[in-house]
Amino acid sequence: MTAQRAAYAALLVAAAFYFAVANNRESLVLLVVVVMLLAADAIMALIARRTMRVTLDMPRTCTRGAMLDLTVDVDLPKPVVYGMLSLRVVITNRLLGATRSILLKSAFKKLGGSNKKICVDARHCGAITVSCDGGTVTGPFGLISLPISLNDQHELLTYPQKKDLAVILASSPQAQLSSYTYDNRKGSDPTEIFDIRDYADGDSLSTVHWKLSAKAGSLVVREASRPTGFDTLVLLDTFSDSDMETVGGDQADDVFALARSISAEQAADGLAHDFAFPNGDHLEVCQVETPVQTTQALELALRVPLPQDPGHGLELLLRSLTFEYTKVICVASSLSRAAAMELSSQCDLSVVNVSRSSKSVSTESGPYSIVTIPVGSFMREIRSVTV
Repeated sequence: MTAQRAAYAALLVAAAFYFAVANNRESLVLLVVVVMLLAADAIMALIARRTMRVTLDMPRTCTRGAMLDLTVDVDLPKPVVYGMLSLRVVITNRLLGATRSILLKSAFKKLGGSNKKICVDARHCGAITVSCDGGTVTGPFGLISLPISLNDQHELLTYPQKKDLAVILASSPQAQLSSYTYDNRKGSDPTEIFDIRDYADGDSLSTVHWKLSAKAGSLVVREASRPTGFDTLVLLDTFSDSDMETVGGDQADDVFALARSISAEQAADGLAHDFAFPNGDHLEVCQVETPVQTTQALELALRVPLPQDPGHGLELLLRSLTFEYTKVICVASSLSRAAAMELSSQCDLSVVNVSRSSKSVSTESGPYSIVTIPVGSFMREIRSVTV
């Protein structure tokens, strides 16, 4: 647009000089035409700003590393001959606390406006907010630009990459379920009764309460209570680094991918467990019995900003250890060894550490085990993990 404005400024100066020298009708007409070009450009830009509707369209979910099409649709109810729309699109990853912006330029025309697609890479996993942070609309001659404000915002949930991972338990949990139960939620704990109801097609005969059935004259079944927690915990423990746009983000991605794979594999093998992650000053704990519930827990974790302090998850677990865990699998990018030592005195602790080192190592560090996986190697090289 600078070239158009420079050319117009030169034309206006030349027309004004010609009028000053010649001072005749032709020079006056030329000057008026040049001035009217500016007025027409301003009017077109003003009409476009007041009548156009700009919307963003993009997928709602994707996997880390995917290339997405971000579509900008410009709708013009009023007939505007031609113009240019410039938008600043802000992409914020709430999980990593990283923000970047893209400048979009899209031409619009008379018949229904236009649309423009750009390719956006989902660099890291997390809940990503895509919004328009204002822009400008320019008239057909490129002389007048008027600011516009937009409130279009979308959320893109970017999942870590998924991988089938063989999880080998070095020491099996002592029990599958904890001894605590909900009083108001049905579940699958056969030792606690949630409710009594009439038999329905599909109910297992093992749930029939035979004594009450004999008294009632019809089949009555027991509904079990739901446990408040499970004896195995998968703890996601990573933090926000200073270089989250590069290797720090890759490290967090691998932590999420590993935690997802370990949890999903445990659930697929029938081992119910808790999935926990730091959320401010407390741990969010989700019960997982199926791989679908792993995904649901992961969706919650992706929307929570990472803590600033390394090892924050283990510290919170020590302060809030109200369940009787016999096995804790901590997937971390940085380990608080003091917290790990203290926790290992209360349960069987295994640490899967995503490190910036170049070698995969499995070691015993006193009372707990550490599996070290180099950042970036999980999807390429790791087939199984022993915890």
